[in-house]
Amino acid sequence: MNTTTPVLRAAHPQHPPLPPPDYARNYQPSYPDRAALAAAMATLRQAAGVATPATISALQHDLAALATGRLRTPLIITGRCAEPVGHENAATIAGQSLRCRELVRSAFAPLAVIDVERGRGQNVKPRSTPAGQHATNGSLAPYMGDAINGAPESERTPDPQRLVQAAQQALAVEQVLRQRIGRHRYAAHEALSLAYEYSLLRAGSNGTCYAASGDLLWLGNRTNDPDGPHAALLADITNPVGVKIGPDITPARICALARQLNPHHIPGRITWMIRIGTGRPDTLRAALGAIRQHASHTLVLYDIHGATRVSMDGTKIREVHAVIQDIAATAAAAQAAGLKLHGLHLETIMDDTRLECTDRPGQLPQHAGGIDPQLNPQQLRQVLAATARYLL
Repeated sequence: MNTTTPVLRAAHPQHPPLPPPDYARNYQPSYPDRAALAAAMATLRQAAGVATPATISALQHDLAALATGRLRTPLIITGRCAEPVGHENAATIAGQSLRCRELVRSAFAPLAVIDVERGRGQNVKPRSTPAGQHATNGSLAPYMGDAINGAPESERTPDPQRLVQAAQQALAVEQVLRQRIGRHRYAAHEALSLAYEYSLLRAGSNGTCYAASGDLLWLGNRTNDPDGPHAALLADITNPVGVKIGPDITPARICALARQLNPHHIPGRITWMIRIGTGRPDTLRAALGAIRQHASHTLVLYDIHGATRVSMDGTKIREVHAVIQDIAATAAAAQAAGLKLHGLHLETIMDDTRLECTDRPGQLPQHAGGIDPQLNPQQLRQVLAATARYLL
């Protein structure tokens, strides 16, 4: 193991060096070989990304038009919970992406949709603690997504080469998508790995920078600290950004995030992803009121995490009817606050044989989710059909 500590810098000089790993604060894995991490970041600094200034600008234009009411069409983000790396070829992944795209488009036809894939970078996952419990001999590093480590217990040591593999796969999928549909499909993911995101920053115009890793990046519910490194990263890029807000959100934090991420009040710059759930109506009303007061001309999305519950044995449950009810309640609360529900953020898997989300109360899932339960194609159709009226 190399015992030196190289300075890990971003691809754009306006960003500070990579902060040291501190899982309790920033959910960054601890790589045992920092020199290997530096080498991986150097490779990523030379790599092509999936997003360009043109695609980012096009999405920002659409979101601004939606935020100001000039465009009345839903924003739908769909895709895998945890994107696998190295287990499927690019053609297979692209085919799944396009099937999901067609399901979304057909649900709203003939109306156009702002269609965004949760993918080409959604392969880093925050876990509640830096160590999980080994079944037989104590603590074990948690599985943090295929871009960090592997789910098998023998692959839990974070490996920086996985970041490179994730970027290579994202670009390969992007190339197949462009070949098949003749254009770019907007890509979005949580900006969680600072090593990955820092390395894929690229110079924009007039001294600005953009993230080439995706068109829209979001802060997770765990990393939406206005004073944290993830918010600082998103504040400095020209991409549109998302913010997930959950049951612990406060109006003060929403105000601070709005100031941090959009000081110039650019319409459509921020998309708020609401994962509060129907069991906390006071929190939901307060959050939407704060968005109305402090973040004008931003977007409000429902996030499927709001309908997730955990059974007595620790199984995560998402029941389709509960998702539909949650969307309806979020739409009603937004309307009461003088806002509009602009769209949905749903975790989906294009496999008709899987039953990760349940179809009725009391039913248990037949298959484990990709960390969280994902809607299969039939369930996605059902959710979109039942809730389209709230988005139009």
